[in-house]
Amino acid sequence: PGQPGEEMELCSECMPGYFLRQKGKKCGSIGKYMLGTIIAVLVIITLVFLCWYVNLACRPIVNEGGLMKALQAQERTRVRPMKYQGTGVEGEAASDA
Repeated sequence: PGQPGEEMELCSECMPGYFLRQKGKKCGSIGKYMLGTIIAVLVIITLVFLCWYVNLACRPIVNEGGLMKALQAQERTRVRPMKYQGTGVEGEAASDA
């Protein structure tokens, strides 16, 4: 700020966490670039995870018998049985007990 033609103060050295930009006219924050980098990395990690999950969810079940046996074992280890809507693991109608 000041009258046109007056010499303006220029930064020769910035505070810690800042750097000179625009030919020494302004100090820029390193944190702004770090935040952008962190967000970009998180977005990439999220996209990779979503692609992996969709790929896994779209795969066919290759061991139906093993899956049913595992679900039955899981059901037997529960402290409180779950109420199923429709049929149970074994295929019979679920009771409301």
